[in-house]
Amino acid sequence: MKNWKAAFMALLLYCLYAANTHAQETSAPLIGTAAVNKFVATDGLQAAGLGYLVKEVESGNVIAEYQSGYNRIPASVTKLLTTATALEILSDTFSFVTKLNYSGFIKDSVLYGDLYIVGGGDPTFESDFFTHNPVFEHMAAAVETAGIKKIEGDIVGDASLFQRSGANGDWLLEDVGSYYGQTPSAICFHDNLFMVTCSGSDSAATATIETILPRTNLLTIDNRLQSGTPVWWHIYGDLYSWNKIVRGRIPTGKKTLVKIEIPDPALFVADSLRIVLDRNGICSNKSRSTIWTNERAPEGNTIYRFFSQPIKEIARQTNFHSVNLFAENLYLYMGLQNGEISNYDLATAAVNKYWNTHGVPMTRTHQVDGSGLSMKNAISPAFLTDLLIYMKKKSRYADSFTASLPTAGKQGTVKHFLGGTLLSGKTFCKSGSMDRVQNFSGYVIWNNKWYAFTIMVNNFDCTRKQVRAAISNLLVDTFKAIGGPDAVVKKKPAAKKPAKKLKK
Repeated sequence: MKNWKAAFMALLLYCLYAANTHAQETSAPLIGTAAVNKFVATDGLQAAGLGYLVKEVESGNVIAEYQSGYNRIPASVTKLLTTATALEILSDTFSFVTKLNYSGFIKDSVLYGDLYIVGGGDPTFESDFFTHNPVFEHMAAAVETAGIKKIEGDIVGDASLFQRSGANGDWLLEDVGSYYGQTPSAICFHDNLFMVTCSGSDSAATATIETILPRTNLLTIDNRLQSGTPVWWHIYGDLYSWNKIVRGRIPTGKKTLVKIEIPDPALFVADSLRIVLDRNGICSNKSRSTIWTNERAPEGNTIYRFFSQPIKEIARQTNFHSVNLFAENLYLYMGLQNGEISNYDLATAAVNKYWNTHGVPMTRTHQVDGSGLSMKNAISPAFLTDLLIYMKKKSRYADSFTASLPTAGKQGTVKHFLGGTLLSGKTFCKSGSMDRVQNFSGYVIWNNKWYAFTIMVNNFDCTRKQVRAAISNLLVDTFKAIGGPDAVVKKKPAAKKPAKKLKK
């Protein structure tokens, strides 16, 4: 009996020893642990929500980690998920198509019906991020080629591909209608923005509005801008309303550019085409937009097609310059996988379905918009890092995706991030920021190996400059710990002294 008990106790002790040994082995410090500990101790981050993960892409080995499974507010790193999904679902060569259709019939050079500009979801239509095209002149030429000299019906901007819902209901009110929170639309124009040039002076209490581009007679501005400091302004007005109030202060003695959302780009495009047609001798009664109704353009009778740049170029501009409108339109277009008219619910379902069936499950990830403007988005560093690894290792569009990310220290919104460090020029990433949020996610090429990383900081108590410096140090220290040739600081060769001139 005693022998049995002794044997049992020996076996139990062995199992406990083995379990403890295994725990010690699996919890051995990662390469980047020292860098993480230094970062976590940074003054101003004690109460912040932090998440960090670095993985080698090829092997999947974890290099550094801190609370990477916890969801954080992602801000604009959400665009990585949006652009990756758009490439996967639509392909990198996909182009949006805007069509010019007509209803009714043509007789004796008269169109007895309506002329429709049919929006295909293109967010880049006459965008400042791409080369401009005289698209209305091309459309007018197509109308003439079709034998139309007079239009008895309307010129209609058909934006019915996306459900009329206004701005995303999960956005902050202060963002709606601003220069970065434009309402997405199946027809966009000029980034859905008016450029309003204003000037302030000491002699007048109210600032002067000098020009509005693109030109329009639709917009009315109740100008309440004043000259002076502090400098600020905000735009007020109902969704889709052409009556806007501009209130704030602008500097004296110089011109200031105030950007106002085009409230109904479908109507603006229709009205602009009407003006060009009239200038070319083709008259019509009026212009209108189908954004208010369920009316849709008839199929067929297409006389002109305008193709956007391919998705790979749109994704590049989206990530380089963090263009929210591009991201929102990409997101909504993916909702057409689930219906003939897209909305945010359909888009969310399409994105979730794709990744849940492709090995990067979104069961604990919450995306409610394409750009990251909503504070209801919740994404973990672990999810984003695994998404990056998938796009690099498994995607057919790996090259297009990686090319969409700006080079830290050199380009885009990360031009000044990691500048002058060992990682400058070796890091390709997207930044994401809003009030008390600072995130980065992307790739590092180190010793000819690819690494995927995500760092998320929510609710910090220090300045943004201090947070960015701490993140920069964290990444540099992590990769220094890996070592290798890239960790060697190369000294610049000493400048040669000019040769002494011989005295004559």
